[in-house]
Amino acid sequence: MLRYLRVAESNGLVHGDIPWLWLYGGGWEKTAGDRKITATEARTRAATWLQEMCRDRGFPEMVYYGWDEPHHPWPALRDHFRPWREVPMRLGNAMNAAATYGHGDLHDVWITHCPVITP
Repeated sequence: MLRYLRVAESNGLVHGDIPWLWLYGGGWEKTAGDRKITATEARTRAATWLQEMCRDRGFPEMVYYGWDEPHHPWPALRDHFRPWREVPMRLGNAMNAAATYGHGDLHDVWITHCPVITP
């Protein structure tokens, strides 16, 4: 991610006031030294570090990208992302109208075809 940010920055594509969607979801460690921690604690630590690093370097906010274009209903999606409401990082996703109405409360940033959602 840092490599992409640096390349984008050198080409004038990074602005501190325009968030980036972080498409890669891996790397959430679940250990702190030699002890296991909860997924929420691991994500909170990682998201806090990421926010601080971005702020210190003048990089934009990173918005975590959820499961791409989820359908509705999808109980597993709700089960997976409900704990993210406790993590200090916004969650975004591309979704159709049904998913927006059914899962919109889980997401902070919606990428959707607006005329289908509201006039």
